[in-house]
Parts: sequence; C-alpha cells; structure tokens
Amino acid sequence: MGAAIKGSNAFGPAFHAFRWTPAGGLKDLGVTTGTESIATAISANGSVIVGEARDVNGFGRAFRWTASTGMQDIGTLGGPESAAFAGNKDGTVVVGTSLTSGSTGSNHCFIWTANTGMQDLKTVLQAAGVHTADKCQRLTLRGRGVFRRGRCEL
Repeated sequence: MGAAIKGSNAFGPAFHAFRWTPAGGLKDLGVTTGTESIATAISANGSVIVGEARDVNGFGRAFRWTASTGMQDIGTLGGPESAAFAGNKDGTVVVGTSLTSGSTGSNHCFIWTANTGMQDLKTVLQAAGVHTADKCQRLTLRGRGVFRRGRCEL
C-alpha cells in the first residue's frame, strides 16, 4: 500500500495509490474524479485501504477502497478538503481530518462509518459525555473513543 508514479499531469508526475499482495502483485487503485491518489493505511485484514485522492478541482479528499466498491470519496465536514489516516481492523471505521470551511484553520478530526457517514470526532465524543482536548496529535483505533495525554484513542 502506498503511492507510485503513473504518468504525469500539468504539475509533473501523477501518483496513484496501490495495493500489493504476494498473489496479485502491484494493483493500481485508481483515482476518484481527479488525477492523483495516495494510500495512507490498510486494515489489519488487508481488505480496506484509505487515503487521499485529488478531486477534479485539485482538492484532496478522503477515500476508502475495497475490491468490491473500488475507490470511494467519503466526503468532508463541509470544507473542500479531507484526508483519511487510519481504519480499524476490518476497515468499517475510518478516521482522519477535514476542513469545515474554506479556511485552513478549520481542520477537525473526523470519524466515518457507512451508517453514519463522516462526523466531527470531537462532537461525537462530547455527545457521548467524553471530555476532549482541543487538538488531536495522534489517532489510535481501540474500541470506544477517549482522549488521553494529547492522543485521540478510538
């Protein structure tokens, strides 16, 4: 899992996310509506890959890939950009960051599932009665969400 150069665009080399398996070798995961994608994490069972893909307007958008669905844009929290950084062991939960407006200062952590879509992680945790820190330095998926010592543990 990662990114490899596949052709070029107006800005130079174009990267595509890929998946490597011993049986199938290197597999290009493609793009959403733009020309580039980068894989950042793979589920423990190897069936789900998450990352960021450029859209037709050049903005980075979080994606989730499976062999059956292909690469799917999982949205934003209202702003133009998002990026997925991790998923749980089977890839049913994805976390990352998203802009909530056009301002670069509006970056929030998100949690995504197929049932709920993308939600602001701080809002979800506060609604569950969990005290949260203002900044998230690291995301670790471990069941229920808690912030401890500058880390976001899920």
